[in-house]
Amino acid sequence: MHYGMGFTAAEAAEVMGNQESTGRSQLRTGPRRLTTLLKLRCPEHPDGKNCS
Repeated sequence: MHYGMGFTAAEAAEVMGNQESTGRSQLRTGPRRLTTLLKLRCPEHPDGKNCS
């Protein structure tokens, strides 16, 4: 919601029924978690690129 629709952290948290602090935390940790998941899926490409 934040990246795709331009919501603030507070707006996105409210829509999802979370506290604002939870929304901010998820915005901080989400990209790192996604990077980790992509690396696990494509271990031969540590940067997560060129995985087919």
